Amino acid sequence: MSEIDKDSVDDDDHKGWETPGIILRRVRRERGLDADDVCNHLGLTQRALKALEADEYDKLPAAVYVRGYIRRYCDLLDIRVEPVLNCFESYYLEMSGDTGSSREPGAAVELPTAKQAMLLLLTLILAALVLWAAGGWSKEGSGDGASTKDAGSLSAADVSSIAGIAPEKPQQPTVEQSPAVTGDDTSADYGPSAADAVEPDNTEANPAVVEQTEIQLHFVHDSWVEVSDSRGKMLLVNLQKAGTELSLAGAPPFDVRLGYGPGVTISYQGRPVAINSDSGTYAARLLVGK
Repeated sequence: MSEIDKDSVDDDDHKGWETPGIILRRVRRERGLDADDVCNHLGLTQRALKALEADEYDKLPAAVYVRGYIRRYCDLLDIRVEPVLNCFESYYLEMSGDTGSSREPGAAVELPTAKQAMLLLLTLILAALVLWAAGGWSKEGSGDGASTKDAGSLSAADVSSIAGIAPEKPQQPTVEQSPAVTGDDTSADYGPSAADAVEPDNTEANPAVVEQTEIQLHFVHDSWVEVSDSRGKMLLVNLQKAGTELSLAGAPPFDVRLGYGPGVTISYQGRPVAINSDSGTYAARLLVGK
């Protein structure tokens, strides 16, 4: 038998009607449940269960938690929840009328209302601040809009007043070109200079064309080959099959790399070129036309 079962509650203190704690304890005893079993099922301590059955709600958490304890207790006892909760609310009202505001349960019932009032007040203050700030911004925005409109009108006036000068700036390139068309003397002066500017490019290009020569390669066996000229231009990079012949044109000397030197013959300007292949790898590299 637990400590709770040994305690008793004087019903005369509650004017002949049962409090929530008395109802729960009476039904528990009728069901033959021990206090320890109730604590295990509800997850409460012995002290909390004793306070609940003795209606000592000042020793328990807030009223919302007490209502939860009552619901779970009624489910365990298999009785209706609503009558016990109604009794709990009536008990709060009676105790608050008898003892005033000094009793903890009465204060616990009023706490949510005070919190809600405080939240509502804070919400109204924040809403007023937002509306006031929005009104200030709208005024500032309208003032900025007016200033921008004035600035836009002034800029349009300035543009219209300068319109006679603005077209002359993009026409400056045409003014430079117009003497070449209308002035015969100036066009004659410009003509030779343009020709002189082009002639050096032709004279420089002509020697490059003249220096281009050809190199011939004949492949007796398959061989990898790379050929580039003196300008670094790659003329050939490939694996050539046996029996193929190639003629490559470029600026000498030619840098020739062969994967299998003994299987390739090279001729330059109608003359055969000696190929010295490596004795171990049979690869060869040589400059042709230097």
